[in-house]
Amino acid sequence: MSVADVLVIGAGPAGAAAATHLARAGLRVTVVERARLPRPKTCGDALSNLALEELRDLGVSAIANGTPVLTARALFPSGYSVSRSYQHQPGAIVPRLTLDALIAERAVAAGATLLEETRAISVKRDEGPLAPLRLRIKQGGAERTLAGRVVIAADGPGSVGWRLLGCERPRASSLGIAVTGYYGGVQVEEAGVSEHHFAREIPYGYYWVFPEVNGEANVGVYQRVDAYKRSGARLEARLEAFVQARPQRFRGAKLTSALKSWQLPISSFRLPPAGPGLLCVGDAAHSVDALTGEGIYQALYSGRLAAEVIRASLNQDGCLTARAARRFQARLARAIHLPQAARREIQRGITQVVERGLERRRVVQQLLELGYGGGALELTKRVS
Repeated sequence: MSVADVLVIGAGPAGAAAATHLARAGLRVTVVERARLPRPKTCGDALSNLALEELRDLGVSAIANGTPVLTARALFPSGYSVSRSYQHQPGAIVPRLTLDALIAERAVAAGATLLEETRAISVKRDEGPLAPLRLRIKQGGAERTLAGRVVIAADGPGSVGWRLLGCERPRASSLGIAVTGYYGGVQVEEAGVSEHHFAREIPYGYYWVFPEVNGEANVGVYQRVDAYKRSGARLEARLEAFVQARPQRFRGAKLTSALKSWQLPISSFRLPPAGPGLLCVGDAAHSVDALTGEGIYQALYSGRLAAEVIRASLNQDGCLTARAARRFQARLARAIHLPQAARREIQRGITQVVERGLERRRVVQQLLELGYGGGALELTKRVS
C-alpha cells in the first residue's frame, strides 16, 4: 500500500486550502470529499476582507466570482442603524457552490489528488511514531483503506478526527445554529450592503440580508444554540416572519431554494482538537466566530497554518509529532480562539442593548459608532 504524505478529509475551504499549500510544497496529498464538486453548501456565503487575503494567496479571485461587500450595516428594533464602510478593503458574497470548487481546483492544479463521492469512515493510528495513519473510506459502494503520514480532518461538526482524539461534542454555549435560503427579486435599497438585523426575539444572534449574486440574495438567521433552546421557537419560522414583516423589501420576492439549517462549532476557550499525526481544521477545529457565525476566514487560516506546521514537522522529524500538534493548537488558539473572549462579551453586550432598547441612548450610539462603525470591532477578530 502506497503512503501519502497527507490525507485530507473534506474539500471545503479549510481542507482544500491546506491541500493547496501542501501540494505546492511538493508533498503527496490526497483529498477525500463525500460529494461531487461543484456542490451547494448551506452557508451565509459571506467572505470578510481577511478571507479575501487568504484566497488571494491561493490564487482565487473571490470578487470576480461573486458580489463585493462595500458596507456592513447593523439595524436595531428602534430604527437606529450604524454602518461601516469597506470601500478600501471590501468583502464579498460568493456562493459555496462556486467557492469550494474554485479552491479545490487550485489544490488539484498544485498536484493534489481529489477523490470525490468518497466518504471517510474512520481513522486509526498504528503503533510507532513513524507508522502511518489509516483512513477507512467508502467509494462507490466498496470500502478500502488509505495510508498517510498525516491526516487533516476538515469534515466539520462530528468529525471523524474527533473520534480518534476522544473529543466530546461541544456544549450548547459553544454551538451556533443558522438557517438560510436564497431569495430572488429582493428589493435592493443600496448596492453592496451587508445587513445585520438585531431583534429581541433573537438574543445572541441576528438576521441577515446579503447582497445579491446572480439575482439571488442570501437571507438567513444565526443564533447561539443555548439561547435558541431557551426560546422554544423554530428558526425557520422566525426567518419566515422576518421576511413577511418587510413587504417593501420582499414584495414579489420568491424563495428559490429550500430553507436549510446547520450547526456551527464556535470558538471557545478549549484548544482545537489535534494530536500526533492528526490536525483538525475549519469547523472541525471549533473555529467559527461566536459573534457573527463567520467561518470561512477561520477555515482558510487554519488550513494554511496546518500546512505550515505539517511541512516543518515532516521535514524535521518525518512525522507529525505531539510537540508539533501542540504548536498548531497554540498558534490557532492565539490567532482565532483567544479573541473570542472579547467577541462573546460584545455579543452579550449587543443582546442587552437590544433587549432594553438602549440603542436609543446617545452614549450607546456613540459606542456603537466607534465599535461597529469605526472599525474597533474588526480588531477583535484575530491576534497577529
